[in-house]
Amino acid sequence: MLAAVDAAEGRKLFVLANFLDTHAPYRPPPASRGRFAPWSPFEHPQRLAVDLPEAEIERMAARYDEAIHGLDAALDDFLEALAARGLLENAWVFVTSDHGEAFGEHGVTEHGTSVYNEEVRVPLVVFPPRGARLPGGSAPVSLVSVAATAAAIAGAPLGRDADLRHGSPADARVEFYADPSKAKSQGRLGEEPAQALIDGSEKLVRYRDREQLFDLAGDPGERRDIAGERTARAKRLSDALPAIDYRRAESADVVEDADLRKQLEALGYLEAE
Repeated sequence: MLAAVDAAEGRKLFVLANFLDTHAPYRPPPASRGRFAPWSPFEHPQRLAVDLPEAEIERMAARYDEAIHGLDAALDDFLEALAARGLLENAWVFVTSDHGEAFGEHGVTEHGTSVYNEEVRVPLVVFPPRGARLPGGSAPVSLVSVAATAAAIAGAPLGRDADLRHGSPADARVEFYADPSKAKSQGRLGEEPAQALIDGSEKLVRYRDREQLFDLAGDPGERRDIAGERTARAKRLSDALPAIDYRRAESADVVEDADLRKQLEALGYLEAE
């Protein structure tokens, strides 16, 4: 990555550094191993699954946290290297993630299996260049807004999508079209398409046949469904969501591509055959 930066020789840059260190099976670097759970040199990484013993899931959650700890150090090294090259003073830097990870909180594991916060609530830290300002705030935003902001900065705005330099959008939305391939090992909820809308401290989760409402201020773990207590509010939030295209979720046409499968296995998105 840094070699590509150096090869740019002063031209304008868009650098996407995609760190995969925290994907399963969780392999924290040596400096982070054992930080959150005892480590054994005889320990072998394994795939997370919903039917593993609770103690094993807890151990793997600790390894995940250790992998994040190691990634934090790697990110620090990367930013220090950019700073040493004099590239950060005039740069916009976005630090975020495309997903979190579930460890059985709602009956599923890994990611791409639900719209609950353990999978979809991710950090977003933005460092503007010297002299630029970004409105602060704690309102949730979507990764769509992150992409729109980066595009607008580059002079190629993406239509109506929010530019975070002008404030946060009113709400954040998530759509999940289900992934039946994960259901057997990662939990049956992964078979159900779902939507979520977060407005202030309230979050609506909508499935084909039911809805749930959570007050994240007092229930960040989304354990207590209050849709029956706030029916009007639940309906208002539900009405704000577009209808989900269940035909897209139910389409099952699969084309086998051996090369693509190897790439996805290398990235940890599929188990090796």
